[in-house]
Amino acid sequence: MQLLDLELDHFNFYCPATGEQILSDDDCNDNAKSFVGYWLDEFMTEPTIKNKQLAADWEKFYDELEEKHNREPKYNEVEQFLIDYPQQNWVIYKITNCGMACGPVCNTVFIVLDMNTLEND
Repeated sequence: MQLLDLELDHFNFYCPATGEQILSDDDCNDNAKSFVGYWLDEFMTEPTIKNKQLAADWEKFYDELEEKHNREPKYNEVEQFLIDYPQQNWVIYKITNCGMACGPVCNTVFIVLDMNTLEND
């Protein structure tokens, strides 16, 4: 998959293919037609995945790391798993948002969208 890396001052994000709101400051719209999956850095090993095949492949990836190395995937391994995933029309939006809360705080989310989804599908 292709990865688009964005640094935004907000989490106001819409799907370019369907126009549906995907992210707001409070929520992720996992009911959007184009939504495939969502990984938040604070809970990187507990993604929300709507696509059944991707969910199964994620579980296999996760389980293999636990079995072989007795650990959860690291941030960069999750990113590489997504980049290497063989779906031509899916795009990973890596969105980083930084702010202040008792010091600098940054959050990163990986959102996978199916860009071959039409608004009226």
